Amino acid sequence: MKDTKNQLLTAGELGDILDISSGTIIKWAKEGKIPSFKLPNKRFIFDQQKVLDYLEKKRFRIKSFSPNCQVSLCACKMASTRSG
Repeated sequence: MKDTKNQLLTAGELGDILDISSGTIIKWAKEGKIPSFKLPNKRFIFDQQKVLDYLEKKRFRIKSFSPNCQVSLCACKMASTRSG
């Protein structure tokens, strides 16, 4: 089993895990909606565990969660779940 603690991911890899587009991941990172690190080359990287913990804390509806952190978000928009 792969250790997911402190695993750094690209927008594409995180998008695959969350079942959303890398473009949406980048948009959320630029808007500060998910934890990210901006590299000198202007690309973003993501700490997988920090993002998953953040999404859980914000009560995003997650379809499934397995030990290897393969999760999928339900069809819902971040903006609608953040209001309130």
